[in-house]
Amino acid sequence: MRVGGMSRVGRWLVWLASLSALGCADPDRDALLVVKVEGRLAGLRQLRAEVTLGGRTSSPGLVPSGPAPSDLALPLSFALRAEPGVRGAGELRVEALDEAGGMLGEQRVQVTISAGHAVTVSVCFGAAADCPLPVDGGVADAAPPDAARECSGDGDCTGLGDPCADVHCDRAAGRCVRAPKNQGGSCATSRCDPPGACSYPSACAVAGARAQTCHDFVCLDGVCTDQVRTTNDPTGCARSTENQTCDTPQCTRGPCSYSGLCASSGTRREDCSVKTCKSGVCTPGQTSQMVSTGCERVTEGKPCNLVGWCLQISNTVDCECQQGQCVNPCGVYECRNL
Repeated sequence: MRVGGMSRVGRWLVWLASLSALGCADPDRDALLVVKVEGRLAGLRQLRAEVTLGGRTSSPGLVPSGPAPSDLALPLSFALRAEPGVRGAGELRVEALDEAGGMLGEQRVQVTISAGHAVTVSVCFGAAADCPLPVDGGVADAAPPDAARECSGDGDCTGLGDPCADVHCDRAAGRCVRAPKNQGGSCATSRCDPPGACSYPSACAVAGARAQTCHDFVCLDGVCTDQVRTTNDPTGCARSTENQTCDTPQCTRGPCSYSGLCASSGTRREDCSVKTCKSGVCTPGQTSQMVSTGCERVTEGKPCNLVGWCLQISNTVDCECQQGQCVNPCGVYECRNL
């Protein structure tokens, strides 16, 4: 059964890489943690996996990224990748979830991440009759033969194989040795990281695509290896751009004009060269409008170039602006031109 990708594994990879700053750095190649889930569990719709390494716990990865529409068929496998320079002993926790995200069961396994190697970890959910007997804590280390288990017969090597290699006993050496197989074949379920944002070839383009990184896990020389590929998915990227502005408008403005000497705001003409999308093409155009931008002023209490009479004598005073009107400050007679 093909299971959907782990949408949040990327967050674990970033976290593992950050451990280099804690003194775990190693120049060797990256490593894979292949998780094989066995057994039988009614209502199983999703798996959640997290790793604790160096006292820190990763963000959880989900398989598939959303609850499956029907029960997951076991066994199934998925893979997590550790960035170069990350290694050490830790613990893998795998939770079995139902359709609503409730936990049906939990398994914990000790793991050792070894740079440049693949480690296959087996966990089992269900009754004892549905689960194979564990071997070395359920961990099959795909390290070179000199790191394998001592043996006196093939029975001592049972359970150490994985999709990329069979393991048998080299009686002369007294050790279990790996025999690569399935060259170029799949060793874990392929998965894709979440797609990125839609990108478009131009401001007026109506079709775009999301870049998405996918991982295919194949056997190369006896090791389960992550083969990375990038795809462009147009799903969900269609859009309408008609009449939308596709460039920064270039505008010129004329002088401000006011309705009177005491007016505190005015208007002026604004002519703009505006480009808009027409049938997917950025097309030049012109607009013209009256705007008030930059035409605000303070007139309160200022002379309004008219004079008035005070106390009915020949004394004249400057009229002034009050609340937008030109008035006589003496309150006698009106302001007028003389």
